Amino acid sequence: MELEIILESIGTTSVSQLNLSIDLSIKNKEEEFIDKIKKRVNENIVNLQKINKTLDNGQENLKFWDDNDLKKYMLHKRDVDGKSFQDYESFYMESIRLNR
Repeated sequence: MELEIILESIGTTSVSQLNLSIDLSIKNKEEEFIDKIKKRVNENIVNLQKINKTLDNGQENLKFWDDNDLKKYMLHKRDVDGKSFQDYESFYMESIRLNR
């Protein structure tokens, strides 16, 4: 009933006689925007996985050197880039203490 009233008011008798143009560009823009967001999210997930793997490797290396008996045979006077073994060891111990 309501459809008939609307059709009469615009001067047509059936829906097939209507000449409607629907603008789909907004929907396409939304889909493009959503695709870009999904792509960025996937890139960020991959980057986070790489960072996580790097941090895990670093943690394994630190644990290896913490458990390793070779440090007993290193001279405490030896320095690398101006820092002694004791400096590096104290920095490492401070890092471990902060992470607990």
